[in-house]
Amino acid sequence: MNTEFAYALIRTAPTVPADVINTGNRFNIYRNNYLTGLIGTLSAKFPVTCQLVGSEYFEAVAHSYVTEASPSSPLLDHYGEDFANFLETTALLAPPAYLPDVARVEWARSVAPIAAQRPTMQITNREDLERAFEMQFQLAPGGTLITSAYPVGTIWDHHQTAPVKPIPEWKAETVAVWWSCGHIQQKTIPPNISPILRGLEAGIPLLNFLNDATSEEQAIQLISTFTSLVHQGLLIPGQENTEKHDHEF
Repeated sequence: MNTEFAYALIRTAPTVPADVINTGNRFNIYRNNYLTGLIGTLSAKFPVTCQLVGSEYFEAVAHSYVTEASPSSPLLDHYGEDFANFLETTALLAPPAYLPDVARVEWARSVAPIAAQRPTMQITNREDLERAFEMQFQLAPGGTLITSAYPVGTIWDHHQTAPVKPIPEWKAETVAVWWSCGHIQQKTIPPNISPILRGLEAGIPLLNFLNDATSEEQAIQLISTFTSLVHQGLLIPGQENTEKHDHEF
C-alpha cells in the first residue's frame, strides 16, 4: 500500500490507489500539495537559478524533476542533490548553458552548513608552517569546489543585489564553498591556484607544489594563499594527520 501510494504521488498521470478513499478528490489535493511543497523546497535552495530563468520556467522544470526524483528521506536537507545534473539532461526545456553550474554553487551553499565540522589548524609560527608543508590536507566537511567554464561565482554574487550588476568579463571560474565560523563561506579561486587546490584536495602535500615553483615570488604567493585557506577553514588536516598530531593543534 505504501509503495503504491508513494508511486501514485509522483506519477505524471496519477491514478488513485485502490485502497484510498478519495472523498472530495482528497487524494489529488494531497498530491498537489505534496508536489507544490517539493517545488517550494527547490525554489528555496536554488533562488538564483530561479531568478535566472524566471519563476514560471523554473517551476516547470522543478515539477518535472520532482515527478522523477522523490525524496529518499522525510528530512529534505539532501533533497535536490542531483538537480543540477537534471538541468543538464532534461529534454523538457533548454536552460542556459551556465545554469547547471550556478545550481551546483547553490547546492554547495545548501549542504555546507549541515556537515559535521572539524577543527581548523592554526599556523602561528615557522614550525607550524614547515610541518604543514609535508602534511596531507582535505576540504572541510561539506566543502565543495565547483569548476565551471562560466563565471558562476560572479553570477551568484551579482544576483545578491538589486538591480543585478552586469558581469564585466565572462570567463571560467573555480568557486569554493564551505562552512566556517558560523557562516557559509564562498570564494572564487584564482586560475593559477585552482589546480593546486585540487591537488591538495587529493592529498598531495604542499611541498610537492613548492618544489615545482619557478620563482621565489610564485612560492611566496603559494604559501600565502595556502596559509590563508587553512586559517579560513577551507583546508583542514587529513584524518591521519589529525590523529597523529592532535596534541599539537
